[in-house]
Amino acid sequence: MKHCLALCFIFFLCACSVKNQNFSSQSLMVLIASPMIKINDAAFLKKENNALNLEVYKLGQAFFELKIKD
Repeated sequence: MKHCLALCFIFFLCACSVKNQNFSSQSLMVLIASPMIKINDAAFLKKENNALNLEVYKLGQAFFELKIKD
């Protein structure tokens, strides 16, 4: 019983460990002004290997997503 409990505890700690991330994330404010639409909201810019991903949030929900790949 002790071995089973110890094994479950080890698996729990492994699941909570920090994983390596291959991207960096940056928060910013985005202003997009055009004749048809105006957006001034919070966004996250994620830089991955060969891609940029911009996610704009409105009222806590993902509103707009722009992906740029090399």
